[in-house]
Amino acid sequence: MSYQEKRRLLDPEGYSPVALSDSEHNGQHPSKPRGCLQALVEAPIFQSLVGAVILANAVVIGLETEEAQQDEWKAQEERGGGGENSME
Repeated sequence: MSYQEKRRLLDPEGYSPVALSDSEHNGQHPSKPRGCLQALVEAPIFQSLVGAVILANAVVIGLETEEAQQDEWKAQEERGGGGENSME
């Protein structure tokens, strides 16, 4: 890869999310596995699955955070402190 090609790839102004045409590949076609992976990643079912995994992860993190906060409140109550929101 030439210096100009590397510079073009790293230049944020030169970024284009559109696939390159055959002429821009300098006569080289993209490899078949890459095309298969791109088709898989762009498939609606794959995107839905990834979205569901992200959502499930967010729920788990939220539940873990809530559980940790409840443990902290229980520890505060056992020590006899009301915490910051105490009305004493």
